[in-house]
Amino acid sequence: MTLFEKGPGFKHGLKDFAHDVSFASASAALVGAILSFTLMISVYAMAEAGGVLVSDADKFLVGLILSCGILGIIVGFYYRKPMAICASMTGCAVWFMVAGQYSIAEAAAGSVASGILLLILAATGLMNKVVKLLPTSVVMGMVGGAFLSLSMNAVKPLGSEPVLGILALAVFFLCKKFLHKFPAVLAVLIIGVGYYIATGFAMPAFAPQFMAPRIILPAFTRNFPQVFLSLTIPLTALVLGAENAQAYGALWAENYDPSLNTMTAVSGVGGVLGGFFAQCNCNMAGPVTAICASPEAGKREGRWTASVLFGLIWTLVAPFYPSLVAFFTGVPSVFVYLVTGLAMLGVFQGAVKDAFADPKHCTSAVFALLTAGSGIKILGVGAPFWALVVGDLVYWGFENLSAGKAGKETD
Repeated sequence: MTLFEKGPGFKHGLKDFAHDVSFASASAALVGAILSFTLMISVYAMAEAGGVLVSDADKFLVGLILSCGILGIIVGFYYRKPMAICASMTGCAVWFMVAGQYSIAEAAAGSVASGILLLILAATGLMNKVVKLLPTSVVMGMVGGAFLSLSMNAVKPLGSEPVLGILALAVFFLCKKFLHKFPAVLAVLIIGVGYYIATGFAMPAFAPQFMAPRIILPAFTRNFPQVFLSLTIPLTALVLGAENAQAYGALWAENYDPSLNTMTAVSGVGGVLGGFFAQCNCNMAGPVTAICASPEAGKREGRWTASVLFGLIWTLVAPFYPSLVAFFTGVPSVFVYLVTGLAMLGVFQGAVKDAFADPKHCTSAVFALLTAGSGIKILGVGAPFWALVVGDLVYWGFENLSAGKAGKETD
């Protein structure tokens, strides 16, 4: 079994980039970057809770973001699919907790081990075999549920900041109706900034300060069995059951042909890289992949450039990450999530439409959607994984069984 499945290659990617890139794909990359940086702000609180100094966390996170950015550029150019690479906020939380219990070098060994474990799983080809057993109604239901919370942010400001909410939706739909070539989400972003300036809100100043990443050698000590159970297994489960599952579903919803084996292998490489920068895995980014793969990113054949640009943004800003955190702390979160919610609507709408396309399998779609949207976590594994499990059980154990009995009664 080939570890990394063959893609169009770097030659075609580099050759076609200038032709395929668009204003819309650049806009999607920017929205994805803003979302990811906003989410990563809470990582500092996680570091402090785990007993890791903020000054140390800064250096480690710079290296992690740099790794994610470079890996994202490579994957985007080679496979020419909107597969965004990012770090998991939940993964960072688990990592810092373990680093506080043992040592940073021992926690780094846990990340490397997670990467190796993912590479082994990818080499077996097991992931693609499992995916073939998943019905479309279940996968699309999972995608709809996984992105339900983020998509709802498109309308939440109608309650908390009604003027902003009405203005944003009006601009979004007017742009969709009359300015087809101008990205509607970018228009909302621009109008939103203007709204805050007009209302007297003091936008935060950006004061860039360069910081070099810190490399650390992972330490496989006698504590490794405990680190393996408390960090390696949870990180691996998180990558497979949450991030990769969301990214796979988002690509499937937009009629791409994603390979879960390739995603697993890429996340494995990201785990090894993350370990040497004393952090969790660089893995497939579910929500950002959805943004890059959505209709908001432009024509389907050019959306892959959004993931490359997203990786480029992360690569360029990585040395200034602590300064960016200070900047985004001052940006109203309701506005950031509003823009993100609007960017997610295309994928969410397409997923729900496909999930309920077959009337015979609406029940499995409903249970997959509800399970993913609930945010439940069982045995440390996130809701998207359990949505696939519950949806599959309903599909094979109830819908198909009922259909079989109905057929026999008819005979």
